[in-house]
Amino acid sequence: ADVVEAVESGLFSLYAVNTIEDALELLTGIPAGERGLWTASIQTTAALGLLLSLVIISVTRLLSGEEAFAAWGWRIPFLIGSLILPFVFHIRRSLAETEAFLARKHHPSLREIVASMLRNWALVGAGMMLVVMTTVSFYLITVYTPTFGKSVLHLSATSALTVTFCV
Repeated sequence: ADVVEAVESGLFSLYAVNTIEDALELLTGIPAGERGLWTASIQTTAALGLLLSLVIISVTRLLSGEEAFAAWGWRIPFLIGSLILPFVFHIRRSLAETEAFLARKHHPSLREIVASMLRNWALVGAGMMLVVMTTVSFYLITVYTPTFGKSVLHLSATSALTVTFCV
């Protein structure tokens, strides 16, 4: 009954598909032969961002020296990273909302959103655990690895960052 009401009110749509490829194209909006490229680009850009940050940190550390970097030079990579903010805001403001979003007749209130999350607590919990797993893995590699390299293995900061890049 809830599904029928949702379809009638425009909150939910049903589509007939013949193949898995049709279903995935409907879900993602990407044709079957192009999904790998689009999916890979997400992971690639994250890795390139990490690589760029390691290069900026290494160059700053090399040019300023270890003592100066520890005293004030660590702020330079943050300043360089903040230069991307206007670009990010420009991209977000220039993105058009989808027709499906604009055509929605009902925009759920905060109470409805919270009630939906409570009804689907197991799915929300599983999603949260996946995010925690990804975040812990990321910080284990990007924070713990160089710290372990410097404090336990007695590597230089540059060597520890190089190991982080290789991991």
